[in-house]
Amino acid sequence: MSRNSTGEWKDRFTERQLERKRHVDRVGQRRTRNQLKKTVADLTDMVELLTQAQGNVIIDRLMKENDELRSKLNDYKTKMFSIQQLSSDCMDEAEAADKLASAKSSRSYKDEATIAITLKALEDYLNAFSHKLPFITNMIFYRIGRLESSTLESDALSARELIDSIMSWKLTTQHGIGFEFLLSSLGLDREPLMLTTKRVMDVVKRKDFYEIILEELNETGEYISPFAPDAVDYESVYCSEMERQRRAILLCAYEIIIRWRTLFASRLECHAQFWGLYRLFILLTFPSEENLDKTPIWMRPSKAQLTFSHPGFIDLIMWPNLRSYLLTGWQCHNIRACCVAFVRCLKLCSIDRSSITASLVLAADGSGIDLDPMYANAIRDLKNFHVKDDLVRLFPEMTWCFQPAEQDPETIVVSRMADARADSTFPVNNARVSVNDCLTPGLSSHMSQPPLNLADLDDPTSIFGFVDLRTVYPPPVQTSLFGGSDFMLETSLSNLIQNQDTVNATTEVRTQNSL
Repeated sequence: MSRNSTGEWKDRFTERQLERKRHVDRVGQRRTRNQLKKTVADLTDMVELLTQAQGNVIIDRLMKENDELRSKLNDYKTKMFSIQQLSSDCMDEAEAADKLASAKSSRSYKDEATIAITLKALEDYLNAFSHKLPFITNMIFYRIGRLESSTLESDALSARELIDSIMSWKLTTQHGIGFEFLLSSLGLDREPLMLTTKRVMDVVKRKDFYEIILEELNETGEYISPFAPDAVDYESVYCSEMERQRRAILLCAYEIIIRWRTLFASRLECHAQFWGLYRLFILLTFPSEENLDKTPIWMRPSKAQLTFSHPGFIDLIMWPNLRSYLLTGWQCHNIRACCVAFVRCLKLCSIDRSSITASLVLAADGSGIDLDPMYANAIRDLKNFHVKDDLVRLFPEMTWCFQPAEQDPETIVVSRMADARADSTFPVNNARVSVNDCLTPGLSSHMSQPPLNLADLDDPTSIFGFVDLRTVYPPPVQTSLFGGSDFMLETSLSNLIQNQDTVNATTEVRTQNSL
């Protein structure tokens, strides 16, 4: 009987589906084993600490674990609130529809059906798939010292001021060089992504890395990771340090967007959001004017974002006005329902879709990903992005947030919390990140001034040497909106040398410490 049952259910699936199921089962078993090994290792480590009378270390670990549990509890509370709110909305809409029908309202049945379908779709996704979607609840930016001491009365930030602010933010949060801070500050090292530095480094050395990324971004079905942790039959390729960093940052943006892929109206909207995140992450990892110029202006951080506490998902929204509104109003909304609605209702207009065969293409030399020129010209202007009427019906108070306004091209997007301005005249952003984006500015500054750590000037990779910032700045205060630990970010030695103000401040602090 058991054999017949087994044979029957297998017959309902194709060989490819069965192979995928086996792969998922193997991954699940491996995760279970790894989790068990980690638990045993943690307990063994704790016993050793107890025998060494290092109680403070154990207490710190338990407090961190407690923070993580509180964060999970808050996530579950948010999910329950979403279910309750959406259920209540459905009941209210049904009751309102009955009253309007009896009163012979002029509102059409089609409009009522549209609202009901939208609300039910949100409820379905939150109930069934919210555990698979990465919601960035960590705070990314919070109280940058450079802005707090700024005497500027204007809300606008120049390009240099924005770069300096990001560098100061990275410096005071005491991280080293590279992409690693993205994993912790965005929560990519937790479920559902579970990215680690080792895993990222294993993935980016694949020879077919860019081909796989492009293939997956153009797929439309349910996402199954092509980067299996136990894969051993792939061909690796040697990459320079900058190439590894560029690939790692691309992978971080990909891992976030790919799980939202099925919610976008089409691949064009999905690719636009992916490219915006990718360029933003490049800017945050290697703050320079070259990288700022290549970042879509609608994704650049505003002064308000760098000052006010808020969950990180706000920083990844493409509408500057909407970011400004949510900086002070996010507590009044269910952030998960909002995220799903924003993604589902985004649409790219003013473009001939039939003329774009591939919005993202592999570079001619195979060393990166480029944008199709026509597509790049379309997504550079925020006016080409509209939202469906469903979103306006769901959140009428946000209607004004989707109306882009003019902005002085000499300033950076920044708002007065309720009056953000979006520029539509910035240069076409259709080029991939090159080594010159990150390496050349730092290397030229490194060669023109004595390096702080006396690194080998003949080795270009010496600009990636670490600086022990704990002797310069005290540890940051650990805070979190959702009970988790606050994030810590990284800074590069090259950018530290370029920022003369920061160097002077560092020298003063060191002098005071020596006294």
